[in-house]
Amino acid sequence: MRFKRIVLILFILVFIVTSCQRYPENNHRLQWWLTDIGWDEGNRIRSINGEGVVIAVIDTGIDATHPDLEGRIIEEYRVDGIGYAVNYEHGTAVAGIICAKPSNKEGVLGVATGAKIISIDISDEETTDVKKLIEGIEYAVSKDVDIINISAGIAEDNPELKAAIDRAYEEGIIIVAASGNDINGEILYPAQYEHVLSVNSYAPDGQRPFGSDAKSVYLPGGDIVTTHSSIYVPRKYISYTGTSVSSPILTGVIALVLQQTPNITNEDIYGYFTDYSREFKVNTILSDFREINNTKLR
Repeated sequence: MRFKRIVLILFILVFIVTSCQRYPENNHRLQWWLTDIGWDEGNRIRSINGEGVVIAVIDTGIDATHPDLEGRIIEEYRVDGIGYAVNYEHGTAVAGIICAKPSNKEGVLGVATGAKIISIDISDEETTDVKKLIEGIEYAVSKDVDIINISAGIAEDNPELKAAIDRAYEEGIIIVAASGNDINGEILYPAQYEHVLSVNSYAPDGQRPFGSDAKSVYLPGGDIVTTHSSIYVPRKYISYTGTSVSSPILTGVIALVLQQTPNITNEDIYGYFTDYSREFKVNTILSDFREINNTKLR
């Protein structure tokens, strides 16, 4: 089955995380955010898991050996072509939110456990070269992916970056980006661009620590327990706060939509999520897209 391509760009040219805390195993029950979006184990539809959808995660690289990500990383690409990242922490966290599947009821559960990821490594440091980001987007397009996820951003507009985003959109790709962790709600790039779905965060108590803006979809972004790997503490679990971990939630949900309704286009996705102000519940969203699809087929 061929899907319209979606590029979920979770990117922080400083990777957008405000705090993190390591956790022991058995973290299934700690994932408050899955319950909040109505996609915990008791509410998810087993047959809808993102199967057949390929997502490019443009980030720090991913630890493909993490037990919760086993078999889900189908390709690893490093933009500069030299060696491998020494610290997979940020990219591994993002990947876990998208598609982790815990082994033996341990670890964490992602949104779209049947989706596959192409890891595009653009940095192993706390900052990212914009040229590498652009090349990462172009590589994702060349691989005919369905989604690109980038959890990073820059403060200033960059015409070459915008051009890369626009090319991806023209190819049927959906771009989703972290809005940034500015307390005044100022949106970073590429999240500000027209052809990008921007994602901001709210905490477990419903507060919006990074301000409010009219463009972004608001999703859980506080105390998000997910997969973790680093040169210091490999194969552990970690709790993140920031828009970096909100964006992959939307990425995973769009993967579910694509599997369920493959005739849906990127224009349909943008039209639905732009200026989104309703309560975010996955089963409601899936139902809405079934209706959108039925209307297109009439």
